[in-house]
Amino acid sequence: MKKRKIDIIGENKRMIDSHAHIGKFEDWDFKIEDLYDQMQKVGIRQTVIANLAGNQFNYKHELLNEYSTYEINKMTMERVQECAHAFKMLIWIRPLMDEQIDWIEQMINTYPKAIVGLKVHPYCAKLKL
Repeated sequence: MKKRKIDIIGENKRMIDSHAHIGKFEDWDFKIEDLYDQMQKVGIRQTVIANLAGNQFNYKHELLNEYSTYEINKMTMERVQECAHAFKMLIWIRPLMDEQIDWIEQMINTYPKAIVGLKVHPYCAKLKL
């Protein structure tokens, strides 16, 4: 059997990163531009991102409440739309914090090609699994 060479770099990039983050959380600040540059360097065609600002609590379980969940996801979507060929997103949900969730269905229906799933961080949402 002849070995087939898979082109993962250049015009025929085939790799997809299924778990990456942008945004701020504690001492981290990941910019989408930096992520895109890294994708180009290593040959990643597309990345699924979630915004670290969606963390409800930090690692000390102190409440983080700078933005609403809707605002965080809206900001993320705006960035994804700027480079839609390279990014898809996960809607970050915060079960203990969100009383209104109607916007989730509306966002999914508005951006069906950009949203590929939901994200919840059990530890940073204080969920007991």
